[in-house]
Amino acid sequence: MRASMYLGSALLVALLVMAAVYRDWVWKNTDNLTKWLQIAALIVAGYWAYTRYFVGEAPSLEPLVGVEDDLRAEPNPPPQTCIVTYEVTVTNKGLVSVDVNEVKIQAWPFDLEKPGPGLNAYVDLDKVELGKPVIEKSFDSGYLNGRYPPKDARRHTFSWVLGAPTSRSYLFAVVLRDPDRKVLGSARHVTLDICRATASP
Repeated sequence: MRASMYLGSALLVALLVMAAVYRDWVWKNTDNLTKWLQIAALIVAGYWAYTRYFVGEAPSLEPLVGVEDDLRAEPNPPPQTCIVTYEVTVTNKGLVSVDVNEVKIQAWPFDLEKPGPGLNAYVDLDKVELGKPVIEKSFDSGYLNGRYPPKDARRHTFSWVLGAPTSRSYLFAVVLRDPDRKVLGSARHVTLDICRATASP
């Protein structure tokens, strides 16, 4: 947004300067009717160029970051624990470079509601995120942090050792922010009874 605003302002200033110079030349070298017709044509052309930039070009200069994630678990030697690996892939899908300043990962355990026979139970992930996370870690340096040129992609894995509850599901989420704390992209992954299913007997 900031880059497109700067470019748009520069374009507007350039058009105004050109209009002032051209107006003086027209006023000195043409008759009255021709003067006004040429000035009107210049105004129309300037308006067309300015609006074309903001409608057509400026949106393509906005950051466009894709975030994909994957979650897997393996049994851990200590009883009733498992190693959880959270893999995050970040891709700059836009036409301008972006800066990832913060990578924040959170995880929440939750219990699934049991629907009655023939019924469905809605899983409200937004409500799950209102609870207290068991994992909350922010990274301001690392492989996923830094500047991404257009089409650049990076992948990194984060690992934790979790205790294996008797019946728990997990929601993992990752959020990327730029230096101005604006969210660049996010993803979340749900796994059902991940530690119970992989825990050592």
